[in-house]
Amino acid sequence: IAWRVFGTVVYSVPNNAAFFTYGTCVHHTVEWWDHGQQQQILPNFDIMHMLSKARSKVEAELPTTVVNSAKLWVPAHFVSFALLPCHVRPIAFNVIGIFWNCYLSLVQHRDIITHEE
Repeated sequence: IAWRVFGTVVYSVPNNAAFFTYGTCVHHTVEWWDHGQQQQILPNFDIMHMLSKARSKVEAELPTTVVNSAKLWVPAHFVSFALLPCHVRPIAFNVIGIFWNCYLSLVQHRDIITHEE
């Protein structure tokens, strides 16, 4: 059990940080494109602002997401390996994963309050 908890937390940090970074960078790029700036290609694309937004998103959302990940996946692994037969575990993890991905999507699209606003 201790190894599962450790593995879940260690895996969660870089995985969720990459998820938030990628999602924020894509969102920033789409906003830039939608504002009609695509005619100038890259001169008006502020990559430093994009990276700053991504860093702010990771700093704001990652700690809570890692805690919530542990709250969900540690008990899910415990129950699954203790009670479910081997052939049912993948289905159970896929169903739980659907809800976890919905949660991540909601968190990714939640606005964060920055000092600039």
